[in-house]
Amino acid sequence: MSTRIPYPVPAADVIASDLIVEIVPRESVEWIGTKAQLIEEGLVPADLVWPDRDRWVGWNTPAFECWLRRTKPPGMRGPKRIWFDVDWWALRRSLLADRGKGHWPAAIYEKECELRQLIWRQTEAGRRFAMQWHKARADTRFQSFKHRVIFG
Repeated sequence: MSTRIPYPVPAADVIASDLIVEIVPRESVEWIGTKAQLIEEGLVPADLVWPDRDRWVGWNTPAFECWLRRTKPPGMRGPKRIWFDVDWWALRRSLLADRGKGHWPAAIYEKECELRQLIWRQTEAGRRFAMQWHKARADTRFQSFKHRVIFG
């Protein structure tokens, strides 16, 4: 299952100059860009042997597991044989401590947060917050003010 969000294709001048960073909370971070961009940011080891064609290379640091591979450039259409030698790379870094656990650490964390929120709602502070929120929601003048601030 891919967690990558299908972002709109950026303009050509953005692709040429900017490194793309995609963060999957509590899972991984992925830098996408040219070889020069990844080297310039200091994201890859100096002695790295870059993979050819559609192969990948991986390595570990004390805290992270890293994977480097070519990826399809944004906006490019067609089969892999068209882009397998293009200078467009994806470097994924994830915590070594979570290796082999799949999506479970993130799922457990989300459930823990949900449980803490439910418990807090039952406290005096939680009930007071809920009453204030409902009062503000019912206040038409306040809602009108919010609408003007947000939408002009």
